[in-house]
Amino acid sequence: MQKKILPAILLLLSIGLVFFVFAKKGQVGNNTPSERAPAEVVEEESAVRSPSVLHVAVDANARMGEMPHVFRLGALGMKWPGAPVAERFFKDQLPGELFVGWNLDFASRLDPGGLADLPSLDAFLKTLPSSNMALWAKEWHRAGGEVTVSAFCTPKWLRTVTGDLDTNCHNPPKDLTGWNTYIRGIASYFQDTAKIPVGYHTWDESDSHFFRGPLKEYLDLHKATVEAVRSVDPQAKIFGPNSAAFLGENFEEDLEKPLVYHFLEYSRKHDLPLDGLTWHIFSLVPETYDDDVAQARAWAKEFGYTDLAFDINSWGPLDANYNTEEVAAFVVPVLDEMQRAGIERHVFFNLFEHWQGGEVTPDSEFTEGGLGIFTKDFVIKPVYNSFRALALLSGKTDGKIADRVGVSMPDDGYVTVVASRGANHTRVLIANFVPSGKFLEASLLSVARACLVADGYSMEELRAMAGEMRKGEVLSPKAKTDLEKCSPHVDAKKSEMLNFSKTPREVSVAVSNLSTGKHTVKKYLIDAEHSNSCRYNKSTEPRPTDTACGVGGAIDKEVAKVKQEAIKKQDRDLFFRAVDAINNKKEVALETVSEESVNIADTTYTETVFLQPNAVLLIEIGA
Repeated sequence: MQKKILPAILLLLSIGLVFFVFAKKGQVGNNTPSERAPAEVVEEESAVRSPSVLHVAVDANARMGEMPHVFRLGALGMKWPGAPVAERFFKDQLPGELFVGWNLDFASRLDPGGLADLPSLDAFLKTLPSSNMALWAKEWHRAGGEVTVSAFCTPKWLRTVTGDLDTNCHNPPKDLTGWNTYIRGIASYFQDTAKIPVGYHTWDESDSHFFRGPLKEYLDLHKATVEAVRSVDPQAKIFGPNSAAFLGENFEEDLEKPLVYHFLEYSRKHDLPLDGLTWHIFSLVPETYDDDVAQARAWAKEFGYTDLAFDINSWGPLDANYNTEEVAAFVVPVLDEMQRAGIERHVFFNLFEHWQGGEVTPDSEFTEGGLGIFTKDFVIKPVYNSFRALALLSGKTDGKIADRVGVSMPDDGYVTVVASRGANHTRVLIANFVPSGKFLEASLLSVARACLVADGYSMEELRAMAGEMRKGEVLSPKAKTDLEKCSPHVDAKKSEMLNFSKTPREVSVAVSNLSTGKHTVKKYLIDAEHSNSCRYNKSTEPRPTDTACGVGGAIDKEVAKVKQEAIKKQDRDLFFRAVDAINNKKEVALETVSEESVNIADTTYTETVFLQPNAVLLIEIGA
């Protein structure tokens, strides 16, 4: 039997570090039957499911209040795109939280060196109004979004060492008095000059290599930041600690508790204001966030903070291919899980491809592993269209935020449905997320972990097991036996996911309590053949390649051509106008696949749709 479990469990868990991270976060996956006995877990899941008809009922009168803020697009503001691309972005998207900082201002529009490496406070404050950071904040605020500023990266004149920017700006400043003056200058700009209400964070992922100092030094820096900000703007919102993981604890010293706990403890000890707790999560599984939020509430209550917002202010499936429809389908169940757990804000990582997870192919616009909703030259990806569909769902084009309405359906595990009723439309968004590739690996890791948790394993025991496997140590006989018991559970789930990945999903939708008479019904679709710049480029490549998005296809040729023309004419705007025209193609933009007039005689609209794996469909029923 031990040989049998090697491919199913031990080989799977030999990924090791991934398993360790999942266990360390202390989160339980969607399919975790944590209250059931181990025998029930394996027996119940060992029968392989196949796709069946899913019946969905939407009650257009069951209003549940405004669409939750978490369904809006939260983003990091970095490089500023050309005007046509930026205009399309704000026309298409419903801005949520913007996260900006001078360390993210890679190239100020006036100073190619950017804000992070300017030589003096005077130079910084002089350049700030013309920076990308300020431009993002102004436009985001104008579009109705919320702006938060990250006080991250020590400016050049306050650094303790000189040399490489990335290394040295991660060190704490040498002078907190100078830091106070610096932060007050930034807060004064936003409060008095730009007149933009701004929330503030101190640093980013200080429980990682981004902060080169002990915990107390970070917490003292946070205190100095809060005091400086509130001296200028007494109403400014304060957030933190932006930990790399909810249970992140990686400082120079050995900590018994994670950063979130120490942050709350220190804030109460010094009577610091606090409006929200923030942390990051980079997972390939649409996690349930209940455990983290429950723990955060308990710790906050322990220190007298009873009305905090919760914000995942950096998240995304970093190991996935952001170019395909799979990530487009993934974001919908993730955001739905966030709102269900009580998370109010999010920041999706990332808008643009500043961080690359793979090699850049010179002849292809699509970087395998490029972490953005735009390609490197601002062509929109399918995930961009998912956020646009979510914006429509929230009432972007109605002039008023829509109300969420009730949805009744079985707990499916693959299909997520969110519905709304706005001033002029009732909308139903359906996402059929079916894990494959790295998503599948991560999902099976989550299933294995859930099985072990149901068998009585604590998170500490899981971390210890993962550590042994990473070191190549022999597992105990009990651990091997327990893993063997979970093998059928993992095998069954893998077979099930493979079944669901091969077949379109039949979904029967009934929307009740509509007005009778003529209605315009419009459908938008994202899948492998629609609203998908990646697959369009692949389908038009001149010679077959093993890349997901192709090389030398229609998108590649058009971008290369306009680049050459723009360079030849030295006309930057020409390039962005041409890219915007590419983004308006039906193969690239959010595509309307049907629009028809329907007579509703009995107040109920019914339809059966067939969704490909990793498809996202928006049904819009107009007046």
